Amino acid sequence: MRHLRPSVATVLAIVLSTTTACSAPAPPSAETIRIGLIANLTGSFEQPGSELRDGFKLYLDMNGGRLGGHPAEVLFADEGYTRDVAIASAKKLLEEDRVSAITGIINGGNVTALLPLVTEHKVPLVGALGRPDLSDVTWVWNTNLLSVEPGRAMAPFVRQQVNGKVYAIGPNFQGGRDELRGFTEKFLALGGKLANPDGTTATFTPFPDTTDLPRTSTPSPRPTPPRSTASSVRATPSTSSPSTPAPKSPTCHCLPLAS
Repeated sequence: MRHLRPSVATVLAIVLSTTTACSAPAPPSAETIRIGLIANLTGSFEQPGSELRDGFKLYLDMNGGRLGGHPAEVLFADEGYTRDVAIASAKKLLEEDRVSAITGIINGGNVTALLPLVTEHKVPLVGALGRPDLSDVTWVWNTNLLSVEPGRAMAPFVRQQVNGKVYAIGPNFQGGRDELRGFTEKFLALGGKLANPDGTTATFTPFPDTTDLPRTSTPSPRPTPPRSTASSVRATPSTSSPSTPAPKSPTCHCLPLAS
């Protein structure tokens, strides 16, 4: 997360210097601009939300409190865990606080939810984390990836390294659904097999509260392995003699995706 903090503020500074240069007759240094930062500051996403807030504040502290040549005032708003909360926060920032830009957004699904608002008000939204595909990005900038990309990138490696079925599981929100879709589509296209019930669809756990994860089987007791400083998925050579090969048993690897 740390390496993204300067990027968000830097991109926002560039966006603001571009947009204000076209519209503001006064010198850039004369006008204080307001930035609305929407993020989760409580609950399951409190950690990334607070890091995003603190990183943005750190950038301002290191740059004299300015963005794009302007003195900047940052207004913080709660993203919540439903799109209605994020939309209400954005409406207040846009219509009452008159912010010049919105940033933050932990849940990529809220980028989609806020798209009509920022487009209507012609105010840039500079996202910090992954987002889904959008049909119109005129008023949307992003310093991160598309939500499907990590899963697509992971699939070839898992297909190459894992000799067996894979159980794909992740949280039921926009980022989790996109990431798992990216993985399962690519993994199956490469000839991989899923251990999920229908063999084609990932399993989703409740979000934001997950209290129980499904199990594909009850593990058998195993001898304690030797102490090691590293672990990996690999084939273990059989200790049986060449004339009596050990029987093979099916293996299922559980693959959790999306945080």
